[in-house]
Parts: sequence; structure tokens; C-alpha cells
Amino acid sequence: MPVEHQGGKWDVAEVVMKNNEPHVRLQSAGIQPRHLLMEEYLKGRIVEYQGQPYRLAGTTAPSWGGVPSEHHLLLHPLDPHQLENEPRRVVPQNDLFKLSSSKSPKSPPGRVKVRMDDADQVAYRFSASGEVYTFGAMKHGVFRLNPATPAETVEVPLKDLNQVQVRLKGRELEGLFTLAQGPDGRLQASGTDRTGKQRTLTIRPENVAARYVQVYSPDFEEPVAVDAFVHREAKVRGTALQGTGTTPLRDPLIGSQPQTVRSKLGPGASTLPQLEEFLREPTQKGPVDFFSMGLSSDGEAGKVMEALFDYRSRHPDERIRVIGNESEWSAFPSNKELGQRFKEANIELVFPQTTSKQVINHAKGILIGDRAIFTTASVIPKAMKKLDITTELPSGVAPLYRKYLDLALKPGYLPTQGKQELVGLLSELAEKGVVVNDPVAKHPYVSRTIDGLITGAQDSIRFVGSDLKDTNTARKLIEQAKAGRDVLIQHRGLDPESERLLSEAQQEHLNLQVEDISDWKPYPHFNTVIADGKQAYVGTAFLWSNQLQMVHHGLSYENGVVLEGESVKDLLRQLDETEASVRSSPQASS
Repeated sequence: MPVEHQGGKWDVAEVVMKNNEPHVRLQSAGIQPRHLLMEEYLKGRIVEYQGQPYRLAGTTAPSWGGVPSEHHLLLHPLDPHQLENEPRRVVPQNDLFKLSSSKSPKSPPGRVKVRMDDADQVAYRFSASGEVYTFGAMKHGVFRLNPATPAETVEVPLKDLNQVQVRLKGRELEGLFTLAQGPDGRLQASGTDRTGKQRTLTIRPENVAARYVQVYSPDFEEPVAVDAFVHREAKVRGTALQGTGTTPLRDPLIGSQPQTVRSKLGPGASTLPQLEEFLREPTQKGPVDFFSMGLSSDGEAGKVMEALFDYRSRHPDERIRVIGNESEWSAFPSNKELGQRFKEANIELVFPQTTSKQVINHAKGILIGDRAIFTTASVIPKAMKKLDITTELPSGVAPLYRKYLDLALKPGYLPTQGKQELVGLLSELAEKGVVVNDPVAKHPYVSRTIDGLITGAQDSIRFVGSDLKDTNTARKLIEQAKAGRDVLIQHRGLDPESERLLSEAQQEHLNLQVEDISDWKPYPHFNTVIADGKQAYVGTAFLWSNQLQMVHHGLSYENGVVLEGESVKDLLRQLDETEASVRSSPQASS
């Protein structure tokens, strides 16, 4: 709740004691970096560059892949009298088969191309507040806008402020508490607790939550300001329930795959052929759902696409749906032809609906009839340089997952009954050991699984995968090491704060091992968390705060499976064999 002070609005940053008197540190309300979509929000807006007004026409290259410095902002000249007709929003047509980003339409003379390295010279003024922001980096179609003028900070005695309402740390979901200085000089907070009772609590200054929590963004490699209530709500949603049982993951709503299920770890040279073979099996029949982060017909990935077309020729009347991402799709020029072939073959191409935030499909797999195969590999040429994990699931999963996709991808507003059905399908899948993070329904079963495995382990935890760039997860792993568990973290990247925390913890806890495996060739693109050698998560979700907490500028669909018993033993065998092979290769010693 903003605080009124000297005719302006301010956010509470923290409370400190000075001369035995509480002081409130205030910061200009809402002055934080913002993250806005180019197509849905910024395109068509009026911006300023070198003192002149222009209309922002878009970018000259897709935001995914390539060299960022080669991208440009496209600005079109604007007559001063046109400023009166600034559009509130420009929403382009969603033509799935047009590469609108890579091939911009002809523009009138005088257009300006601004390199992304110089994007901070382009400014945008928000009409409601009058605040000016400059352009920063762009990722997945989202721009980071930075305040042109840093937020002002002042320190004011609490007694000089009319009313200060805050949230309390650890109790952010209980509502707002009003601060006051008690008769004994101590800080008090009055409000309604979780039971609905009005209470006055004696608190310490550090118990006051700041208006925003700074959460690291792996995409932008900078913090993102997240509302304290939203941040706490996301943490609660992503926390596993604690039931009874002998397995590390004791969330009663999440089950495991049968122990006969086997996940296969391998390089792209074996993973892509596995997907191709799945499509080409002569006994396969039924509708197809093919979902992936990236799709391409180039290189070895083209063989998988050709297998899909062969399936169409064998089954001319079956529904075939391909689910990708618009920005990634546009990153491959050859996809213009591939899109046309899809159209001619009556293969439906679908991109997730973007809301006020970018929504990305990072889940990967193929459903054919009653059969399902999940993978961590994108069907792109670069997959040949990666290690991925593919898992064929038991019968019965595919129809459920297909129903889920039908609802999750349904255009427009989903009515209450549809939402309830969607939640029910996610729950039913989780009971079978198939876990999904759905950013729109806000049901993060992947996050709950990872949390449950880490916090429920009694002997050991092993993470092998892409990145650990979430301080919340890093702290959980450190706590388990402090409790005497053996913790092994094999990663390709850490955020600065997690790296600092883990490095400090290693000085005191020899049972905490942290190993950078970014030099493995091929390098791990999968993500797995293994608890006590008994249960494991295998799937697409990186240990990133945006993929686990789903509170960032961008949201992503994630999927994976929960393995148990013999399935985990087989996975560990493959991991150990792969590690031994990598370490003994000539590339490792060079």
C-alpha cells in the first residue's frame, strides 16, 4: 500500500531504528524496471530518440537465437501533430505462418534502425504517471525498460507519517498491518491475522516486508521486482505438502511412475532418432500432439519433421497438432517453408496464448493415440550438441495429457467449469507421476515435486542439469547439507547470489559438493533431482526462479515425470556411465 508523504506516493523499502525511534525508508512508488512485450504492448507506441518523436515499429530480427547486438529497434518518423493520436495499444494479427519479425515490411523513407547496444538512447513515457523509461535488453519478445531517473529514497520518522500499512515477512498472505510506535517505544503492527482476528503484534523492524522482493532473472541477469504478496503466494503454491510415507516425496497429491518405466539419457545423435522412430513405428495410430520449445527442419531435426509428414501420409484423417513458440519458430528462416508444408498437410500449428506476460511452451514430448513420450530435447539442430533425457510413459497418460492440452491451449477466456476441469486433469496427471507447471492455471506441480524431493531427502540429494539460478532452491539445498545430507550439485551455471551462498556453505560443510559441468561435451540440457537414490524428477524445468515460481516477466509451461525405485537406479547408472565417459574423452583432457 503506497504511503502518502509530501504530496507524493511512496513504497515502503524497510523500517530501521534510529535513536530508539522507528524510521521508515521510503522509495518513489512504482519506480522499478519494467518488463513489457514488444508485440502486445510496445509496438506502435510513440518513443523519443535523439530528441525527436518516432513510432516504434518493432525489431528487425527475432529475439531468440543469433547475436543480440545484430538486432535493431525499428523507428518510423512521426509528424508532431500525430502525437495527439497516440494509440493506447497496437495488437497485430497473429498469422502463424508469417515471419513478421525476420522480414519487416517496407517502411517510409526516414526510418531509423537503432542497434540493441544503443537501445538505452530510446525513451518511452508512460502517459498515466509521466515516468520516462529507457529501453534495455530483449529476451523472448520481452523488453526490460529501466527508469531514466533512479527512484528517490527518503527516511522519515514513523510518527511524521499519517498511516503506514505494510505486510509482515512470512505473513504476507494475511493482509495489511498498520505500523505504530507503542507506549514502550517498541514497534507495533495492528491487523487481521490468518484466523480472522484483529491483533496488535510487537515486532522488530526486520519483520516488515518491503513492498517488492528482488528476484534474480536468468534471462536478463538482473533482479526483477516482484510484489511481496505475489512472491509469497508463489512460494506457497510451489511448496510440497507433507504427508506420511517412506519415500522422500511425501506430497499425497503427487505419485510416481511404475518402476518398469525407463528414462533414456543420451546425446542428440540418439535422442532425435528416438523421436523419429517413435513417429515411424508402423503400429502407431491415433491423433498426434507434438510439443517442443523449438522446431526446425534443418539438419538432423529435419528427419523428425519428415517422420511427422510420413505419419500424415499413412493417416490422412487423423488430427495432428504441433505446439511451439512464435519467437523461436521465427528464428529459423526455413520454417517459413515448413509452415507452408504444415498448412498443406492439414497439420495444425499452435502457439501458447500470451497474457499480460510472455507465455512460452518449454514442455516437450509427443502423444500418439494412447502412447506418450516426454523429452527434454528441442527438435532443432543444436540438440546434437546436448545431452537429453527421453521417457516413454505407460498407456493411459496420453489421453489425459491431450485433454489437458485442449483446455490449456483453448483460445480466449476459459470459463469456471473449464478451469475446474483443467485443474482436475493436472491433479490426475500428478497422481500418475506426470507433473506439469501450468503458468496460466498457476498449478506448479513440477515446483512442488522438486521442493518435496529436496526437503524430504534423508540421506542424499543430487542435482544434475542445466542451471541453478534460484536462491530459494540454493538455500534449501544448503539447509539439507547443514542437516547432514550429502548434497551434490552438478550444474552449468549459477546466479551470483546462489554462487556466493553455496561457496560460503562449502567452507563449513564438506558434504556439500558443487561442480561446474559446463565443459561436458555434449553438455547436459536435461534437469534431474534425485533424493536418497529412491525418487527422482526428470524434466524440462531448470532450477530458475521464473520457471519454478512463475512470477517473472515471462512464464513457461514445463513438464516431467517422477521416477521411483528401479527406475531411479537405472537413471543413476546412466548418469555415472555418462560422467565417466565424458571425463575419459580426449576433449575432457584437452
